[in-house]
Amino acid sequence: MVRLDYGFLVIGFLIVLFGLIDPRVTNLISIYLILGIILSTIIAKNNKFNYFLGLGIISILSLVIFGINLGIEFRGGTRVILQTESFLSNTEMLDLVDRIKSRLSVLGLEQFVVKGIENRIIYIESSTPDLVDRIKNVITRRGEYIGIVDGVVVVRGEDIIPNSVQIILDKAQLGGADWGVQFALNPNANARFLESVRGKANRPIYMFLDPPRNMFILLNRSKLQDPAEAIEVLSYLNITVLWDDEPIDISDNTTIISDRDLGLKNQIVLNESDLYPVYNFGSISSWKAINLISAPRLSPSITAGGNIVGMRYLISGTARDRPAIDEAREIASVLRGGGIPYNLEIIGTTNIPPVFGELSLSYSIAGLILSVISVAVFTAIRYRNLAIAGIIAAITILEMTILLAIVGRFTLDLAAIVGLIAAAGVSIDAQIIITDFRLRRLLKFEEVYRIIKNNTIIAIAVIFPLLLLGNVEVVGFAIVAIISYVMGYLISRTVYNELLDKYVFRK
Repeated sequence: MVRLDYGFLVIGFLIVLFGLIDPRVTNLISIYLILGIILSTIIAKNNKFNYFLGLGIISILSLVIFGINLGIEFRGGTRVILQTESFLSNTEMLDLVDRIKSRLSVLGLEQFVVKGIENRIIYIESSTPDLVDRIKNVITRRGEYIGIVDGVVVVRGEDIIPNSVQIILDKAQLGGADWGVQFALNPNANARFLESVRGKANRPIYMFLDPPRNMFILLNRSKLQDPAEAIEVLSYLNITVLWDDEPIDISDNTTIISDRDLGLKNQIVLNESDLYPVYNFGSISSWKAINLISAPRLSPSITAGGNIVGMRYLISGTARDRPAIDEAREIASVLRGGGIPYNLEIIGTTNIPPVFGELSLSYSIAGLILSVISVAVFTAIRYRNLAIAGIIAAITILEMTILLAIVGRFTLDLAAIVGLIAAAGVSIDAQIIITDFRLRRLLKFEEVYRIIKNNTIIAIAVIFPLLLLGNVEVVGFAIVAIISYVMGYLISRTVYNELLDKYVFRK
């Protein structure tokens, strides 16, 4: 009988936890699950020890093959420098920094450092160079989200509950779309929305993100499936349609969107594919030229009246010129961070040197291993048993290896290092508690295990809000700590007890 019940619980928990932060982790954890089962089957009979050992072997292979993605402190990175139009007060600067952090938190388990300088300059530092362009796209957007039904704005970005924003990439769940961003509204906004759409079943809700206003657009009638619908949508933004088969009579200072150069001063030239709307079943579903990101139709169940508690809203779309996850993250980051009421200008980018360097990381890991060995020596002296000391050291180092492999695939920053050190302390503490109670015969393992379970629940309850806050500086610590508690409770504490029975109590 395969005894991998706890292993499945660990993987399931981690998939849910990390999937909310970075969907890429789902694939990584799934690979750990499959390979862990295979290796635990090959090594010997299926049990928790072999499963734990299998995860350790996978982690070692991952570290050897893929290495570790180091944070800014250890390998340096890139700094994006932004400037506001005018000086801000201390309160305004703190608010702006918080909004930027909230937006960046959706980009996944990457490291970002956000600093406000002299009430006008913003530094955004990242250890991943290829994220710089995505940072620019996310931060320089105003972040104005509106949903319009029959010319009336029924939902705004400020109505969204930030922590409810979630990325969805399951096409079956999205009805064939490549990406989706789901969110909830605060209770008052939700009630207003339901009242606004009452009796408007099957009408489209046009969802815009940073829509342009008060300008002209030059179009060809023959390339529109329904010119009347296009004119109606544009009228919501006070955008006037000019047809390319008619004379153009506008002033040089007027802003116009087209797909060719008209020799005008304020002109926005787009590709033809971006200039015209995308249709789905004969109706406009998105329109890049005016930042229409989605246009779902209202379900009759929503428009029938009455308050629907806990209703979720969905923006979905098709990936065109970049991966679906990138488009979803950009939308989600803006919705979570909310609008930025200040005009930000990127004034430069610079390379930043590492604060500590890779050698410091090596010293940190070596110090962690030495501390575990020191504890092992102490426990050997205290319990006068080398087997206990060896088991504690082996399990703790194996736990640290698994944690290092998981977090190192994304960004190992200073916060994650602190998390590793804390995890080592928690692991050793739990094993010593088990040892004391077992040697003194005060409690059975099942009773000790109950104590460890309660400690785990309390610790996760304390740490989990750090993830919900969207603070990019502490996410590494929170993730390492939560994984270590869950893995310890579900696998390694039981493994330690089994090894005590086998090598100490000789059962």
